[in-house]
Amino acid sequence: MNSVNDYQDQLVQTFIDKYKHTYVDIDRYDAVHLKQHLHFFQEIKPVLNDRERIIFDAIIHMQVSLQIHDRVEFDFLQSNHTHHMVGSIQMNALIGDYHSSWFYKLLSGSGELSALEHFLETVKQINRTKVELLHTEDLSVIDILDKVEEIYIGLYDAYALYYQLTDYNHLRNQIIYHFVYSHKPFWIEKMIQRNGQVKDKWLERKSQFEEDSINRQ
Repeated sequence: MNSVNDYQDQLVQTFIDKYKHTYVDIDRYDAVHLKQHLHFFQEIKPVLNDRERIIFDAIIHMQVSLQIHDRVEFDFLQSNHTHHMVGSIQMNALIGDYHSSWFYKLLSGSGELSALEHFLETVKQINRTKVELLHTEDLSVIDILDKVEEIYIGLYDAYALYYQLTDYNHLRNQIIYHFVYSHKPFWIEKMIQRNGQVKDKWLERKSQFEEDSINRQ
């Protein structure tokens, strides 16, 4: 187990050494679960050639960007911003934009225009889903949970589809469980604040995922 953790830590360190901006606090990457994203994306396609490694890095950048920008959107909607909060919002916006720019730079710079087009469609859909969650008041609790799952699994689905991987469903469920049900992630917390009924349905789905996992063993 330690060797696995050491390997995952090395993945994180390699990514950070290569891409982290000098002025960015490394703790911010824990908040967006960089280690877990690196792990799961590699689980989908463990062996990568040089071209595929570029796509892998680009997807990690976009995943980080999407999650950091989540915090910008919600923090911006709050009133009574303190000076410290404004600084944090601005920093998160800059970090999100920084990693988004790496996504474009890596794919366009290496001529991976088909990959760029493929993943951009998913990014647009994820952002549309976020807007629906933020601004549609008559969503059912089930719709809310479905859309939260889409936010966290969207790029993973696109990645598996890009490589036309067929044996992905079991890992897909693990990814959804990890990011949506093993703890209350950012979007679940926010949706519960807006609609208390979300918590009961979230707990119900959490139990179902855990039961299904036990039955597969």
